[in-house]
Amino acid sequence: MQDPALAGGNPVSVVPDAEYKSVDEVEGAWLHFAARPGRVTLVSLFAAAQRYRAVVFDGTVLPVKDKLEAFAHAYVKIEKPLAGFFEQMARLGMSQHFALSYDPVEGALEKLCRITGIEWVRV
Repeated sequence: MQDPALAGGNPVSVVPDAEYKSVDEVEGAWLHFAARPGRVTLVSLFAAAQRYRAVVFDGTVLPVKDKLEAFAHAYVKIEKPLAGFFEQMARLGMSQHFALSYDPVEGALEKLCRITGIEWVRV
């Protein structure tokens, strides 16, 4: 579940879960909204070869007119040039899931990673 506070003034609705809609007797539900515009930090935490890796980068959530059907989402402009960003991310490895924060969380997350032995990578 996504925090509906991420929507700001954007509308929030509850819709059937698109992934389970046709395959499960109890389809479930999703919160459907677009994240509010603003500067954000994104974090991808995933299992890399022998340990976990946290990959962190900055961007700006841009306003959107049309939302993807049945999902909470954000349209993010990444600060780095995309060719270099994707090349670096492909070398590092990544998942399609990211945590998104409008608050300054990088310092606390970096300390947590250091304490827990999670590899920290700033892109």
